[in-house]
Amino acid sequence: MSGFAGSIVGGIGTLIREYIQSVGFVAGVSGWRISKNGDAEFNNIFVRGTIELPLVASQGEIGTLWWNDGLTVEHAQIFKTLSHVLFMSGGSNNPTLGHDSFIALGEESVAGDDSRLQLSNDGGRSAPNGSEILLDQGIQLFSPSLSAVSTDRGPEIFLGAGELDLVGPGIGGVGWVGVLITASGLTIGAGVSGKYYSEEVSFGGQNIPNAAVTQLVTLSSLHLNSDYGSAWNLVTGVWTCPVSGDYDFTISSAYTGGAVGSRIINRMGTTFNTAPFIGGFDITTPSATMENTVSFTKFIAAGTTLHAEVFQNSGAARLIDTTQSYIKIARRL
Repeated sequence: MSGFAGSIVGGIGTLIREYIQSVGFVAGVSGWRISKNGDAEFNNIFVRGTIELPLVASQGEIGTLWWNDGLTVEHAQIFKTLSHVLFMSGGSNNPTLGHDSFIALGEESVAGDDSRLQLSNDGGRSAPNGSEILLDQGIQLFSPSLSAVSTDRGPEIFLGAGELDLVGPGIGGVGWVGVLITASGLTIGAGVSGKYYSEEVSFGGQNIPNAAVTQLVTLSSLHLNSDYGSAWNLVTGVWTCPVSGDYDFTISSAYTGGAVGSRIINRMGTTFNTAPFIGGFDITTPSATMENTVSFTKFIAAGTTLHAEVFQNSGAARLIDTTQSYIKIARRL
C-alpha cells in the first residue's frame, strides 16, 4: 500500500498490524488512529450519507458516547425498550453531577399509539431533586418530589385538551386537586384551600307571631355559587355544612308595618330555642327597630346541621318583608 514503509494488510486485505495512525498521534489530543480490533479515533468527521447503529430486536443499548473533560468521565447512552421507547440518557462518574438525566421518545401511552416526549432530570418527578417535562396527551411540568418517597409528588402544571390544571403537592400519593380552568370556568379543588361555597336564601313572606321564638322554614333560593351544590333544605329550613371550614354568616330581617318592639332576635342554632347558639344577636333595648342585620364568622364541621330563628315582641304578629330579609352563608378560602 503506497505511502507506508511496510505492508499493513495481508493477502486478503485484512489489517495485520495492531493499528495504523497519523504522525504525532496523541490519544484524545491530536491525529487519528484505526485499530485492528475495529476501534478508531479521529479529530473531525464529516458524514455525507447515513450512520447506522446496530439493530436491537427487542431492547437494549444501541450505542454510547463518552467524553472526558479532565475531571470526570461522562457519557450519553442511546437504548431501546420493549415498548418501543428510545431513551437518551446522560451522566457521569461524578456523584455530585449524578447520572440519571434522560430524554425519552416513543409511543408509550395509556391512550394508544400517540407520540411521547419526556425530558427528565435528576430522577424525574419521583425524585427529591428531580424535575420533568412530559408531552403526552398534553403538556405536564413536574417539580421536584417532596421527599425520597416516590408518591410524595411536588406541584404540577398540566395543559390538556381544553383545560389548564395547577396541581398542588401530594403526600403519600394524596394531594389536593388544585386549580382547574376550563371553558366552564374556574374550579378550586378540595384540600388545603378547599372548594368554593356561597349561598343566599330568602325567608320573606313568613308571619312571625308575637313573643314566640320561630324557626324559619319555607325558604327560597336567591343565589348559589358552590362546588358542592345547595346546602339548604328549603322546605325544612335546615342547612347542612358541606365541608369543614370557617364560614361567614349574615342574617337580615325586616318586618312590615313599621312597628317597634322591646326585643328582637336573629340567630343560628343546632337545636331549636336551645343554647349554645352559633351566632346572632338579641336586642333588648326598648323601642328597638324592626329592621336588623347581624354578621358573624364561625368554624363549622362538615355535616353539622343549623337552622335560623327569629323573635319579635311588637305586640302583634308581623309579616317578614320579602325584599329585605335573607340569610347568606359563604365559606372562607
